[in-house]
Amino acid sequence: MKFRDLRIWIFIFGIMLLIGAYLYQHSKTNQSQLESQGIKAIFLAKHNFLDSFYNYHVQLEGYFKRNFYTWGMDTEKEAASRMVRMIDRNPKFGIEKIQNFKDDQSPEPQLFAEDGISLIQRDTSYLIHVKGFRFFLNDKTKEGNLPKLNYSSLMEKINEELSNAQIQDVLSGRAFEIDHSVSVHNLMVGNVQSLFFDRLFILDQTGKAIYPGNLAGLPVVNVDSLNHEQSVGERQLDLQVSGKEYKGFLSPAVIGDQKFYLLGAKDKSRFESVALKINFKVLSAFLTLLILVFVSIPIISIFNLGDGDVLTKKRVMGLGLSLILVMVILGFFFFSLFQNYESESTSENNLHYVKSAFSSEIQQLIEGLEIFKEEIDNGQIHTNQPEDAHHNELDVNEFLEFDLEGNILKMLIPQLTSFEGPIDFGDFPFVSIANRDYVQEVPESEEDYFISAHSSKSTGDLEGVISKRAGDNGFALTFHLGSLVPEISKTRRFFVFKPDGKVLFISKKVNIPVNFLQEGIGEEKWQEIKTLIANNKDAADDKVWKTPIYVNGYEYQALLSPVSSASFVAGNWVLYLEDTNLQHALHSLASLEGIAVFVPYLLILGLLGLLTLVTQKSSIYLAYEDFSFAWYSPSPRKRLCFLWLNSMLLLDIVLFLIIYLFLPLSIFKIFLWSSLIAIQSGTCNFLLLATVGKDGAKKNINAFLTIVFLLWILMAILLGYLTSLSHSGTGYFIFTMIFLLIIAGMQVLCFYLYQTQKFPSVRFSQWKRTKELFKLHRKFADFWTKLTGSPVDKRVFAINLLLWLMIVGFLPGYFIHRQIFNQEKIIWEYVGKAKIETEEEAKSIPEVYMNLIKIHEEFRRNNFGRFSNQDDELITDFIAAPQQALVEAFNTTPGISYGKLNQSIGLWEIIRSNIIFLIVLLVVLIWFFKMIMILGNKIYLIDYHFTNSFDLLPKGADKQKNSFIIGVDAAKSRDWILKQFAWEPNEILLAELSDGEGVVLPELEDGHKGVVLENIHCLGDTEKFLNTIVAFQKKYGGTELRLFVTSGRPLQEILPSKMPMQSRLLITEVFSEYLFQYVPIDFQNQKITLPYFGKDFKSLDEQNKAIFESRMKCKLFNDEKTHELAVEIEYGPNSKPIASLITEEISRDNLGMSLSQERYEKCILSIQRYNKAYYMNIWAELSLKERKMVYNYATEGFINFFNKETMTALIQKGVVKMNLSKDSLVLFSESFRNFVCVYVSDEDVARFKQDESKSGNARMIQAAVFSFVLICIALISFYDPNILNETSAYITGFLGVSGTIYSLLAKGFGKNTPSESQ
Repeated sequence: MKFRDLRIWIFIFGIMLLIGAYLYQHSKTNQSQLESQGIKAIFLAKHNFLDSFYNYHVQLEGYFKRNFYTWGMDTEKEAASRMVRMIDRNPKFGIEKIQNFKDDQSPEPQLFAEDGISLIQRDTSYLIHVKGFRFFLNDKTKEGNLPKLNYSSLMEKINEELSNAQIQDVLSGRAFEIDHSVSVHNLMVGNVQSLFFDRLFILDQTGKAIYPGNLAGLPVVNVDSLNHEQSVGERQLDLQVSGKEYKGFLSPAVIGDQKFYLLGAKDKSRFESVALKINFKVLSAFLTLLILVFVSIPIISIFNLGDGDVLTKKRVMGLGLSLILVMVILGFFFFSLFQNYESESTSENNLHYVKSAFSSEIQQLIEGLEIFKEEIDNGQIHTNQPEDAHHNELDVNEFLEFDLEGNILKMLIPQLTSFEGPIDFGDFPFVSIANRDYVQEVPESEEDYFISAHSSKSTGDLEGVISKRAGDNGFALTFHLGSLVPEISKTRRFFVFKPDGKVLFISKKVNIPVNFLQEGIGEEKWQEIKTLIANNKDAADDKVWKTPIYVNGYEYQALLSPVSSASFVAGNWVLYLEDTNLQHALHSLASLEGIAVFVPYLLILGLLGLLTLVTQKSSIYLAYEDFSFAWYSPSPRKRLCFLWLNSMLLLDIVLFLIIYLFLPLSIFKIFLWSSLIAIQSGTCNFLLLATVGKDGAKKNINAFLTIVFLLWILMAILLGYLTSLSHSGTGYFIFTMIFLLIIAGMQVLCFYLYQTQKFPSVRFSQWKRTKELFKLHRKFADFWTKLTGSPVDKRVFAINLLLWLMIVGFLPGYFIHRQIFNQEKIIWEYVGKAKIETEEEAKSIPEVYMNLIKIHEEFRRNNFGRFSNQDDELITDFIAAPQQALVEAFNTTPGISYGKLNQSIGLWEIIRSNIIFLIVLLVVLIWFFKMIMILGNKIYLIDYHFTNSFDLLPKGADKQKNSFIIGVDAAKSRDWILKQFAWEPNEILLAELSDGEGVVLPELEDGHKGVVLENIHCLGDTEKFLNTIVAFQKKYGGTELRLFVTSGRPLQEILPSKMPMQSRLLITEVFSEYLFQYVPIDFQNQKITLPYFGKDFKSLDEQNKAIFESRMKCKLFNDEKTHELAVEIEYGPNSKPIASLITEEISRDNLGMSLSQERYEKCILSIQRYNKAYYMNIWAELSLKERKMVYNYATEGFINFFNKETMTALIQKGVVKMNLSKDSLVLFSESFRNFVCVYVSDEDVARFKQDESKSGNARMIQAAVFSFVLICIALISFYDPNILNETSAYITGFLGVSGTIYSLLAKGFGKNTPSESQ
């Protein structure tokens, strides 16, 4: 194998190395992000657990203060008493012992006793036993005095209310210790946990589970792993629970002197699946490129054919299919899919909805706070009107009035105290909120407000708060956070937070327990967001920044935007998380549905192709078959057809665009429109190109036209019927009918042109040059020629193929996918909106149309459910969409409505918004056009469409004294010499070969003007060849005569491969003075006409004259195929007798009928039989490469363009010639072509295959590209198990590597031997 052959493998493996490196780095980054999320999640879980424990004790302290003041005070206890009635109806505290302890006067008294925390087990649950929890009744009145306590009354009430607790005999003082137990389960109930983990455990210091209850007491983690030297912080570990492997994240937590461990466990397979998951857009691009590469294998192999490859019919057919599929993929995947992503606006709409709803709710709360303040100021708190503004919102927890030291002065709880009025704490404001941020940071200005969130001291629930200053006091209200955008909170993920990261609101869908945003997204991402906020303090409300973000172990697209908050001292921000997996699910399912719709469309295209094949009549007796689609090729004689077809195809594209933009469509309609236009364009191409001239002689298109007509009419009726059923209106129905009539009109026009073969001619050369139209045409033609680098005859075919590929491939792929995506997007948005808004009443539509919608709904539900992961409620609702959503999706409005068009904004907006898409599309189409031009040149050899008409040398060239004449027919070479120099046969001296003794060199005589050494190629022996040339040159070189050497092969093929270098140099030196000239085998061919009579017409008797005249005038001998037979007969030395024989053979048929295909083929076989020796001589004169090319053309009908030297030699010899009636290169004779097909020996075929194996690249290229695709799929599947499981990935990779090894071994690494090269 040469280095040139290895280049493709080096390139492919280089690409695979880059892909592998990217995937490796991508997976490492994903894994690192996921592990970081796990560490962060378990850290938050630990803090959440600790916060729950300490919040529990804050509530416990509040409970004792309220109740002790109520039980032990004689006066000023009204406020405490009302709070007890409201809050402490069902106490949840497991109090075991109450006693005094010595008052701790330290600034920060210890919360528990030194050994106060222990763990106890009761049945299957664990409790944390707290010994010596301390609280103080040291609240003072406004005068600064401690209130008096009636300890006897206090003791009595304690014994009454807390009868199960152990009470100290005598209580005194204001410092108390409480022994109590709190259930670990109760601490976790209602405690929002991260969705990152599949299971969450709390372990004791021995590694046993104390939570959840079903695993309580069972060892989960080995004790040794807990005592690891790095157990100070969070870390990872692998564990197995109930026989299932998990990825664990461990974090130690200390309460008092007791150590706990929080363990978050995530299914290991799911963890690795997410960690190795490839970005969907990147994966889509990879898979699309791989599909594109796979379907482009025929194109790639054509561009990389080696000199030993064979250009077969299958390869050309595969090339056509490949071009169609490439166009489909470009439209379906690349442009449609990626434009679908660019058109996404749902996320921003949801973001603006969140902001609007949040601002609206906050404004209502502010108004309620103002009403409360006003009523407090006026002393007019209404207690008998339940519809008052401050209590008609059940989401308000409480209204507060407080002093600036943080003591609550008045409290109103709408649900509980509205009828009794606010709780007035009077002279004893014992509830302090001094540590709350809304007190500490209450605005200085009375016009501003402060907003925050915290855990309630009374209930422990997370609640929002708004506060403001009014003189020396402050006012605040707290509210349920669920009241803010309550509906969308259940289905969307977002945070509302302050510039310092303080979280004001977390949607229920996020479900992550954080107080500050940085705790949930990480410090690195928070710094980015913090910088954006700091640099855009005055940003407009509609400003949005996008950034990728990880939350709960999943990647999201985060949208950051400010919330309009002029009333607050600091701006608020929204971080909206768009679940890219959900969007990917939408795109994946829409693509799946698009593929399902596209399959029947491709079947229609396949049917159209098969119908064209059926019209091709097969050979009856001949051993070869013409290419079924040979009619579709570049042809100057079809230039006018191409020009009119290109105009029609361009009109089809314009109509298709108008239909897509201006008509209301559905999946069914766009499918029917695509099929109708594809059928019309394909039929027009076939009718006007396959039935021109001789191409039409072998076509029987009646069945084709009948089937196509019925299929087209059926689809047109269906389309009209569906349009009439939909809610599109009469106007749209009329336009649909108009467009159908236009397409039908083009069909009729094509049929008319096919029948009459009269194409209107556009002769630009006859235009008056003063006319502006001619000048415009000339400028455009010149520009187009410079742009394409090709004259019009070459480019009309490329334009036609490009336009047709656009119609049947790109536009249907793009329009069908876009239409399906738009419909599914309507369903997607409807389902999402249904969670927020009430469902509208279903529209009434015809039953037939509804049945179609039901069929579609059943299909998408069954298949979407099978191919999607329904782990999100939105996806589940989307798959089982409500009927009204489907009805709306099938009754979409046009892309450009008439109203917009009247305002001149619709079309311009589409162009402006898609300018990048249009530019890229234009570049791709130009590239595709150039590629088609190149392929046309390579397959149809357009650059070789010329006639080798230089039979004689021009004047002046005959001064060359010596000539080397190459021709497969020695007699033609001799005739050429006589004709060139106008000599008579007796004026040349022939040097003939003698048996076994080489060449006899005769003596010169008077009158000789030249010496001819004939058939020098027949001297096979090296020594004889050299001796003959030297002797010939020595004997005649010194004379004034002209010397001629004739050969059936070029000099380089005559010289033996093993000839010594010295001998080779000597021969080339001798022939350096010779002019080399080819003589084609059709040189001076005698013109033959059928019918043929050997005698002169005048010498015939009357009977034969009558017979001859009747034959000359009859239809049989004036048939086009009869003229072809006459040309066949002109070759060879026996043309006249063969013409007589063929005349008699043809005369057996009815003279009034056309020559039948059967008789034509029989005559071809007869000519082959008569010329067998002549053809055998020509075959023998050809070299191995020439014979291989002739054989391949005879059997396949194509010539490998890579073998330019061999092809040029055959053209010069006349074996391959330009057929003007077919506009293509052909073998000089159909009978010779059939001869080659049947005469070639098995040995020759074996040598041809050996040469293809050694010198060909096509199979190696195909194997290389196919192996590349398989290995890339295996690589992607290895890094992303969601594509293929591990076993399938290994099998795919093994097949790819095996194909690579086989291809390399089959090609071989050794050098070709001289004999093989020859």
